[in-house]
Amino acid sequence: MRNKNLIVLLAAVCWCIMMTGCHAASKFDGNKTVNDGYFQMGYSILNQSEDATLSLEAGDTLQVEILQSSGTVSVSVGIDGKEPIYTGADLANADFALNIQETGSYRISVTGNNARGSVAFTRNAANSEVTEYSTEDQAATYEAYQFALQQIAFEHIYPDGTDTGFDGALGFIEDNHFALYDINSDDVDELIVQFVTAPMAGNAENIYSNDSETGTLVKLLSVFPALTYYDNGIVKEKWSHGSALAGDDYWPYNLYRYNTQTRQYDQIAEVNMWSKAVDIVDFKGDPYPEDIDAENAGTVFILTRNGITETVCKSDYEAWLSDLIGNADELQIPYQYLSEANIKAICE
Repeated sequence: MRNKNLIVLLAAVCWCIMMTGCHAASKFDGNKTVNDGYFQMGYSILNQSEDATLSLEAGDTLQVEILQSSGTVSVSVGIDGKEPIYTGADLANADFALNIQETGSYRISVTGNNARGSVAFTRNAANSEVTEYSTEDQAATYEAYQFALQQIAFEHIYPDGTDTGFDGALGFIEDNHFALYDINSDDVDELIVQFVTAPMAGNAENIYSNDSETGTLVKLLSVFPALTYYDNGIVKEKWSHGSALAGDDYWPYNLYRYNTQTRQYDQIAEVNMWSKAVDIVDFKGDPYPEDIDAENAGTVFILTRNGITETVCKSDYEAWLSDLIGNADELQIPYQYLSEANIKAICE
């Protein structure tokens, strides 16, 4: 009897240890990135507080993006020992900017309540605006763009030296397009090259800026040439292929946003749809998630953000997309054919 009681006691102790371990592991599961002017977290579970400190200067803005598929987070931003400049509780989805009035080290605290999703805090420096852009600078930039376009059109080589894949089998070189447009609102025109006469894998839309100090072009984004540009800095890229779960009436897409710190476009989401009418099981054999589609919309959306993939109902997807794009207008890009005459006209 004594041995039996001992076994029961040991089993109870082991169970407690296991439960304690599981409870500890359930507090945070995700990734966290902190660097100069940037704090980002993606998590499948957040049930604790995570902090980061960013150095901000008066006149800066701090862009805040909160995306939750479940649960909520509370956020506090401020200098230690002073009243926070922002506190928010039970936040699910938000996208806004904070104006920084005082230079200092700002502690950003994020506390999760069964939260699954991501947060991002990005410093937009007050002194990061483009300085007065002289006529000489503009002329040099246009000359650099003209030279790059001549290489693409006549030598079939991109500015970084890679081959375009053009061989004439899928059209004329003039069937491709380019545009000079200030796509990221930095008061300087970027060069957009839309190349569609290569094999499918080689088709691309590239955005370049000119580095006046080095005299070289910097690639800001390179994606499949099926883009929609918005005036709030968001770029939507349709996939080069459809989705077996979505059917023919829907096309999956990626979303990008210009990062003023890195001067590159960051991918912020990958979006797919699952229509119950198309298939009741996915490629893994998992059934259509009726519990997620509690509103009986017949569709759910599969979002990948910060490396975490999750399935959300239609109304949550629409709310998230509205927070990102809102009332932003589509930009009408002035594309031109990649012809010798149009290239020559750039510097005339």
